[in-house]
Amino acid sequence: MMPTLFPKFSTRQRRVGYAILTVVVLSLYLYGAIAQSVEKNTSPRLIDQSSYMDYAKKLRESTFSDFRNGNQMPLYPLIQSLHYAPNGSDLEFFRRGRWLNIGLSVLVLAGVAWILFRRFPPLLALNLQLISMFTVFMFRAGYFQVEVLYYFLTFISFLLMLRMLVAPTRKLAIWTGVITGLAYLAKASVLPALVLFVGWYVVQWGYEFWKNRATPAYLKNGLLVGLVFLILISPFLIYMRIHFGHWFYNVNTTFYVWYDSWDEVRYGTRKYQDVTQYPNMPADEIPSMSKYLREHTAEDIVYRINSGLIKSFDRHTLCPCAYGYAKYIQLYGVFTLWACVVFWHTHLKALLKKYWVVALFCLSYFGAYALLYAWYVPIAMGHRFMLAMFLPFMFVIGGLLTYFHRRQPTVQAFGRPIAWLHLFNLITLAILLVDVVDILTDRILHISGAG
Repeated sequence: MMPTLFPKFSTRQRRVGYAILTVVVLSLYLYGAIAQSVEKNTSPRLIDQSSYMDYAKKLRESTFSDFRNGNQMPLYPLIQSLHYAPNGSDLEFFRRGRWLNIGLSVLVLAGVAWILFRRFPPLLALNLQLISMFTVFMFRAGYFQVEVLYYFLTFISFLLMLRMLVAPTRKLAIWTGVITGLAYLAKASVLPALVLFVGWYVVQWGYEFWKNRATPAYLKNGLLVGLVFLILISPFLIYMRIHFGHWFYNVNTTFYVWYDSWDEVRYGTRKYQDVTQYPNMPADEIPSMSKYLREHTAEDIVYRINSGLIKSFDRHTLCPCAYGYAKYIQLYGVFTLWACVVFWHTHLKALLKKYWVVALFCLSYFGAYALLYAWYVPIAMGHRFMLAMFLPFMFVIGGLLTYFHRRQPTVQAFGRPIAWLHLFNLITLAILLVDVVDILTDRILHISGAG
């Protein structure tokens, strides 16, 4: 019998090893997050941090009664307001807020790890977790901004929507409505996802009705998602209706998205204090979809989207300010395309036939958000927008690879079976470890995570 090359470890030894690995990885993450916060985030005036600070202070000073802000949503300022000291300085509030956000990022990453390691093979889960930690969250954690919280809430909302399309239940519908409602209160950008989910849910229900000539029993569960969502956010919607005259008022989606540049925003509705009131300006000057379509051609629209996509791609890949996550998206994306081609006839066709609505929801989700963010580039651009899709995208990639791996763990190459997923993940892990050294010794100190 051939001796084993590696010793077998007991359950206790493995747990100790996992604990040590967790402490080491977390320590490196905290070092990088703190270094980014101290070295690069030196002023609350950077990006929109001061706006979140002002909103948090206003909430605390009004005893949580003044939510009059047509730009930021209230959940994150509400959390930050809990440690605001009226007699303290703004710089001290800024400092504590950054520390709170770093702590929040640790909790978020713990939740992400719990999901990844429950769903995927250990090595794949480890890679996705490390990529998320060191090329995304470490750069964003030390800022007084909502993104860390929003990325997690929109990720959980996305997963719940997927589950609802597969096996809807009343309990799941309630949780989907609650989490999506919290995501909305963190950032209004979650609304397109909810619209897409409801649309595809109704399509699936209609297909089942047409196919079986009987009414599927689960339609009420889909309606329950929207009902719970509206109930949860209704106090905020009522407040906005009273003070701004619109239920879903937000300067970004109501006005700014229909401008062609930030200069137009500054001399347009923003000049009329659109953040604190509905702008009192001539009706024919207020931007809207109908006004935009009247004043622009189809060529203008196509050019804006195409230009936005190109600029976004450059920002995330070629720009010196890139964090480093783009190459892993490309690496896993290309590898997953290879796996889809290889396993098309044996596994993928059957999967798509069974879960066609889930596939269409995912394609429309990533496609719609990519187009929306590209459309918004003339007004504002940065990593924070496209990165809202990072966790959902990597989860879908991981889900496909795991599905193929569990049904066919090896492929024939060079006349012998190869554990294709393990080999790929080992190569990726080696690349990642080299990359992490560069990130911790250079990139985290010179590249700003703001924006």
